[in-house]
Amino acid sequence: MTRRARAGLYTPCLVEGDAVGNDVLGMADVLACHGWDVRVFAGTSSDSTAAVRRPWEIPSFLDDADDMFIYHHSASSPEGVDLLRRLRCRRVVKYHNVTPPAFFSGFSSLYERSCRDGREQLETLCRLGLDMYLADSVFDMNELLPMLSAASRHTVVPPFHRIERLLSGSAGVRALSDSIPLILCVGRIVPNKNHRMLIESIGFLCGEYGTSV
Repeated sequence: MTRRARAGLYTPCLVEGDAVGNDVLGMADVLACHGWDVRVFAGTSSDSTAAVRRPWEIPSFLDDADDMFIYHHSASSPEGVDLLRRLRCRRVVKYHNVTPPAFFSGFSSLYERSCRDGREQLETLCRLGLDMYLADSVFDMNELLPMLSAASRHTVVPPFHRIERLLSGSAGVRALSDSIPLILCVGRIVPNKNHRMLIESIGFLCGEYGTSV
């Protein structure tokens, strides 16, 4: 029996409902539909809907040059960089942007350090000469381009999502059927998601236009 080419997708932390986690799982589904033997790996996971394996299993799973390792970079991950250095299969990085650490100054020293280290790792990733560099958007790709060599293969791949799950719920039905405006914020409560602007915007709508939201 012919061995199928294998794809290993790695993110340091897989969180249910998180944009990076949704992209990892969506990419895994698409690769599986195209015949790849796919496994998802993460250091930690809170997504009970996905079969997630531990990173130390990656080298034994991706043991052929035609296999593919895809590392999703959004924060500091020494383990992700180390795997990209050690593996002898095809290597790909998907860049999701790393939040500038200043957003977390005075809020969380852990997040601040993780973002600072994650941004510093970008130059290392670009110097590794990987088989492909992917980015969520043109904005993110433009951040990578000055650090990539002219020969580097790169392209923009918008992130996969699970919007159909949202639209299938009661909130999605209400948003589509009611005439009353609905403002939905799906970002976690951290400074860079700018909930202050959201609150000020709601106040402006209610105050200036008498809008019910």
